[in-house]
Parts: sequence; C-alpha cells; structure tokens
Amino acid sequence: MKGIKKITLVGIVGDDPEVVNNPDGSSFAKFSLAIDVGTKSKPRTDWVLVNCNKFHFEIATKYITKGARLYIEGFPSAKAYITRAGEVGVQEQVYPEIIRIISSKNNVEPTEVGGDEYNNGEEPAY
Repeated sequence: MKGIKKITLVGIVGDDPEVVNNPDGSSFAKFSLAIDVGTKSKPRTDWVLVNCNKFHFEIATKYITKGARLYIEGFPSAKAYITRAGEVGVQEQVYPEIIRIISSKNNVEPTEVGGDEYNNGEEPAY
C-alpha cells in the first residue's frame, strides 16, 4: 500500500507568479502564499512557496495575481537554508495538484483546476 503525503492550504498570493526557465528548456512558475495562523492574541503569517509546472504553469501565469485568495491541494516539501545571520531556516513548499481561485483582484470567476482529469491519475514528477 502506498502512503499519502498531501497538504491543503487556503491563503493569499503574496506576489505575481515568477516564471523560471530551467537549463533543459522547461519552465515553471513560482509564487508565495500567505497563510494566517495562530491565535488572536498571537497572530502569525506563514509563507509557503508554490511551484507550478505543466498544466498549473499555464494557470498560474494567466489567472493568478498578487492578492488572489486560493485553495490549494498538493504535495508538501521543505528546503533548509542558512540565513544571513547564520541560522538555519526552512522554506515550506508545495507542488499543487488542485488550485481553486476563491477570489481575485482581476474579477476572475472562482474556478477549480487540477485533479485526475489533468494528470490522468499519474503521480507528478517533482
């Protein structure tokens, strides 16, 4: 039996998606997602990096803009790094399987993209 490693996020896009070109000629889009967590007395915002390739690359570059509220289901990952102060930090990342635009500054109708009809039931190659 296979295990399951999936995450569900609802948050606000921090910046317009950035297109990154790989040396092999492929491209992907990335953007940050702000997620409010914590309590009223101790509010905190977590930032998650969303990496979109294949079908979601097109959706990210055409419809997702700064300030849009998104629902995302996908595969979580974490990447360690060293801060300028010499401390260890962790960048949370997600590779989306489903993206639902809840609201957008560009008045894009709420829509859902992803799921089995787009990946033919195959596991993503991340």
